[in-house]
Parts: sequence; structure tokens; C-alpha cells
Amino acid sequence: MLEADGAEFLANTEKGIDALLVDAFDKTGFAPSLANREFFENAYAKLSGNGVLVINLAGEKETYAGLIGEAMHVFDDQIIVISVPDDGNHVLYAFKERHFEPRWRWLHNYAKELRAKFGLDFPAFVQKMERSTKLGLARREAIRRR
Repeated sequence: MLEADGAEFLANTEKGIDALLVDAFDKTGFAPSLANREFFENAYAKLSGNGVLVINLAGEKETYAGLIGEAMHVFDDQIIVISVPDDGNHVLYAFKERHFEPRWRWLHNYAKELRAKFGLDFPAFVQKMERSTKLGLARREAIRRR
């Protein structure tokens, strides 16, 4: 784990990142260096073939709905956005694999194993991701911004 400016990190790192976790906020809100298509293009370029970009989206939806649209464009609609209960935030998952198709049955079974191992409610998390995918939450948020 590294704490750094996300845009600066991407500019100075090698390709092949499997998972890039980004908290895109600074003291004043969404970090300007991350609030553009260039950031998503750089992230896409640095991810491994099966890599995933995960970004915390906080605050008013209007402030980040355009970013969801940018992610959808760069990642060819291969994104999932889920809401975080009780605080209004969202988490965006952008998958580099062009034909990403979650194997939901397998994920539900694996989530049960993880719950038994770690005591966390992974099944609820997988269910939320599946529901978001089926409802097209990311697309609706991006379209609402237009």
C-alpha cells in the first residue's frame, strides 16, 4: 500500500498493476489531478490485462457523475458502481478486461467461504455488486449527469 498523489504515481510507475485502489479526495474535495479522462486513460494503460481500478466516490453525486461517464468511456463500459450504505458514497470498479463477465454463481459461493474465513459479510457485498450490474447503476448515474 502506498499513499501518494494518484496521478503522479501512475505517471511514474510500470505497467502491470493488478488492483489500483484510489481514494480520490483531498482536503478540499475530489482531487483535480484525478478528475479527468487523462487519469482514467493512464490508469487503464498501467493496469494488467485483468486489472481493476477501484475508486471511492464521496459527496454529492453531481460532483462525480461525469467521472463515472469518463470511466465508462475509457473502460468500454466495463464498470460496476455500488452505493455505500448510510453515507451516500459510491465505489466504482473499472475492469480492464474488455469482455469482463462476472461469474456470479462462483462469486456467491466464494463469498461464503470468505465470510467463514474472515467473518465479514462478503455475500452481501457480492449481491450488491450483482444488483448494481443488473440495474445499470453506473450508466444511469453517467446519463443523469448529461
